[in-house]
Amino acid sequence: MWLFRVDDNTDRFKVFARALLNGEVFPHLKALIPHLNASPAMVTKGWAQERVVALIGVLARENVCTKADMSDKLRTDTNWLLQVYALWVKKPAQDELVKIWGDLLDYDAGLVYAENDQAEAPSRRGRMQSSSDDDSASD
Repeated sequence: MWLFRVDDNTDRFKVFARALLNGEVFPHLKALIPHLNASPAMVTKGWAQERVVALIGVLARENVCTKADMSDKLRTDTNWLLQVYALWVKKPAQDELVKIWGDLLDYDAGLVYAENDQAEAPSRRGRMQSSSDDDSASD
């Protein structure tokens, strides 16, 4: 579904961000919807909260507004956008986020195996960076 670009320069990132948070881009993220700090609808309503500004800012700066764009970013850096997405997820679900995030591309390609087959599964698990890691990444 999220294979096309929305024409309006600002709205395309908001629409994509909302779809991402709703699990429409990567369906396995739907498991996190009950653990979100705020409704994904906030993204398109223009409310200036830190988590909205951060998510839209990264997507716009990196010109990511389709699933293909995001998949390309994740292929080169499996932790791409993880810190910003984590702003939306309640603390008790952060470990679940990291687990799902590290396998987003594998889930999408059907490469994630049943729990008892995990030894055979390729792993690209994400990890949350410390704030000192963020400082060096933002320079």
